[in-house]
Amino acid sequence: MNNFNSRMNEREDFRQESESLRLRFFSFKGRLSKDDYIVRFAILIGIYILLILIFFSLLAFTVHLGNHSEWEALILMINGWILFAVLYFARLISELSLLARRFRDIGQDGWLCALTFLPGIGLFVPFVMCFISGDIGPNRYGPDPRIKKQTNGN
Repeated sequence: MNNFNSRMNEREDFRQESESLRLRFFSFKGRLSKDDYIVRFAILIGIYILLILIFFSLLAFTVHLGNHSEWEALILMINGWILFAVLYFARLISELSLLARRFRDIGQDGWLCALTFLPGIGLFVPFVMCFISGDIGPNRYGPDPRIKKQTNGN
């Protein structure tokens, strides 16, 4: 019976952790403090670099190291592109989620995260958001995330 209970507890812990991860990186609700944004944005940059390394490693494996027929190489490349596209799309949604909550923290509409799609300035928007301080106290988008963090920590 103890083995069953420990497995149930492990599943519940995993469910809570995955829910927490989803809320941290994929939720579009509420506000996000500058410090939390910087940490999560750095994680996303690391994931993006890892994606690029995996993709080019797969490309090198397929083209140079593989002893495959043309069809096998094509299938490997298509699978690599599909994997890259799915992971890239998840990273993009996560980045937009972080930006929308960050814009709300400074009192602006979350839809301003669409600025990242503009040529030229779109690359700089996520980095600029690392330096702008949020509104102190609650604003129309919710309570100050820094105050909530301080009360939860004590």
